[in-house]
Amino acid sequence: MRYWLEYIPFIITATIVKALPRSTAFTLGGWLGSLGRFVQPRRVRIATDNLQHAYPEMSAEEISLTIKKMFSHLGKSFIDMLRLDQYNSQQDLEKYYQVAGQENINKALELNRGCIILTGHVGFWEAGNFFIPKLGFRFGVVAKPIHNPLVD
Repeated sequence: MRYWLEYIPFIITATIVKALPRSTAFTLGGWLGSLGRFVQPRRVRIATDNLQHAYPEMSAEEISLTIKKMFSHLGKSFIDMLRLDQYNSQQDLEKYYQVAGQENINKALELNRGCIILTGHVGFWEAGNFFIPKLGFRFGVVAKPIHNPLVD
């Protein structure tokens, strides 16, 4: 039952977001992400603690602003994830994403060698799962499944 309670709002949100222009959808995503700060206070405490340890020179106001921006960005990334299937061409991808170091992948493949791409869990790295194959590369991912199998 819990899975359905998560899935239904997810599908409704995805349907609405896909019908909106990208800029409007991103504004909505920023707003939804900012709302996340209030419904996930535990995550805010964890982020605050992490930032205090990593950047002891940051003031409480700077930390608060950073967390606010982070949640807004998370909402925009969520919206982007919902809209990924609307990017159908190389031009669509190049318009919204930048691939740094693609020449290294090309070089490895020219030598008939594979390569491993490692990334930190920073930004919207999940988009790579979608657009790297569209660049013409065979691609596989090792990841843990999402807890809700209806959304996965």
